[in-house]
Amino acid sequence: MRAVLLLRAATAAIALCAALALPAAAQNVQTELRDSRARLDSIQAERARLQREMDGLRTRVRDASRELVNIERQRETSRSALQELDFQTELLNENIEEAQRLHVLAVFRVDPAHGLKVDLRLQPIDERPDEGAFVEQAQRLRRRVEMVVGALVRRATAGDAGAARAHRRRSGERRMIVLGLTGSIGMGKSTTARMFMDEGVPVHDADEAVHRLYAGVAAPLIEARFPGTVVEGTVDRERLSAAVIGKPEALRDLEKIVHPLVRADADAFLARHRAAGAPLAVLDIPLLFETGGRDRVDQVVVVTAPPEVQRARVLARPGMTGEKFAAILARQVPDAHKRARADHVIDTGQGMEAARAAVKALVAALAGKSPA
Repeated sequence: MRAVLLLRAATAAIALCAALALPAAAQNVQTELRDSRARLDSIQAERARLQREMDGLRTRVRDASRELVNIERQRETSRSALQELDFQTELLNENIEEAQRLHVLAVFRVDPAHGLKVDLRLQPIDERPDEGAFVEQAQRLRRRVEMVVGALVRRATAGDAGAARAHRRRSGERRMIVLGLTGSIGMGKSTTARMFMDEGVPVHDADEAVHRLYAGVAAPLIEARFPGTVVEGTVDRERLSAAVIGKPEALRDLEKIVHPLVRADADAFLARHRAAGAPLAVLDIPLLFETGGRDRVDQVVVVTAPPEVQRARVLARPGMTGEKFAAILARQVPDAHKRARADHVIDTGQGMEAARAAVKALVAALAGKSPA
C-alpha cells in the first residue's frame, strides 16, 4: 500500500514539473521565431539593396553604351569633315591648274544679301602680255582662292561682322540671336517650327532647302556623281535613295555635295534677316547634334515628348514600321542627351497649346517682345 502511494506521489510530481516546463519552452520557441523573422527581413533588405545597385549599374552601362555610340558618330562626322576638306583642296588644285593656263583677273565682291560674288575675266595664254606678270597674278589668285575656301564664304553671307558690331555699338542695336531648332523623329519639331513662324520669327527649314536645291543648283552636281538620278532637271529622290542606300561611301559623297549647299543657303537666309534687323531667327536642323551644327547657332531649342507619344506618332505615318523606327532612332542622338545639351526644351507631350505658350514665352524673352 505504501508503495502505491509513493508511485502516485511521484507521478503527480512529474506531471507538475511538465506543466511548469511547457510555458518556458513555448516562450523559447517564440523567441527563436522572432529572431528568424528578423534575420529574414534583414536578408530581404540586403537583397533589395543589391537589386538597386544592379539596376544602377545596368543604367550606367546603358548610358555608357549610348555615349560610345555618340562618340562614334562624332568621329564619323569629323572624318566626313576631313574628307570634305580633302575634296575642297582637290577642287582648289584643279582650279589653280586651270588658272595657270589662263590669264585670270578675279574681282571678289561681298554682297550681304546674296553672298559671295566673283567676277572673272579670262584671256587665252597666248594673249598674256608678260610671263612674269602672269605668274605673279596666278600666285595672288591662289592665295585669294584659298582664303575664300577657308573662311570668306561664311563671312560674305553674314556681311561685314566687324562693321556690323561697330554699328550696333553706336546705335544701341541688338545682335540677332540665332536659335537652332532640333529634335528626334516624332517629337513635333516641324509643328514647333510653324509656331515660331506664327510669332513672326523667320525660320530656315533645312529639309525644304534640300528640296529646292534638288530642283536647282544641286541637280547637275548630283547627276555627275550619280548618273540617272536626275529627271527633267530635278533629282528623283527614289532613284537617289537606291543609289546610296547601303553604300556608306556613296552617302558620304552625297553629303559632300548637299551639306555645303544647305549651309550656304542657311547663311544667306541669316544674312538677309540680319540686314533687315530681325532680333531672332531659327535654323530648323533635324540632325543638329549629329552633324556638328552646335557652333552655328547661339542657343539650342530641343523639342521633346514622352517615348510612348513619340512612338505612337511615328508609327501612325504611312509606310512606317517598328523596324524602320528603331533604325532611325539608332542613327540619332538619344533624346535624353539632346535635352541635357539644350538651352531650351519645348515639350509637345503636354499638348500643342502648352507648347505654343512655351514658344510665345521664349520669343518674348529673347526678342524683347510682350507676349500676346
